[in-house]
Amino acid sequence: MTEEGTGPVVKKGLRGIAATRRILVVTAEFSVKGDTQLGQFRDAMLEIALLTVMVVALVGSLLMLRSKSRSKSELAAGR
Repeated sequence: MTEEGTGPVVKKGLRGIAATRRILVVTAEFSVKGDTQLGQFRDAMLEIALLTVMVVALVGSLLMLRSKSRSKSELAAGR
């Protein structure tokens, strides 16, 4: 990958790491707390679901960036 192409990859990777970390934190918070209200539980599950969707979207975008970079290098090589 070229230098200008690494910026978006690093940013997306860091966002994925932050989202994964938050998923683990929310899960740990609810495993420690004994009794929770239904609303709190629903909010936590919604947050975990949204963070999971975000992680999947980030992985998809990283895969697309990787394939875009490969196709550019193939064009440069004369394929």
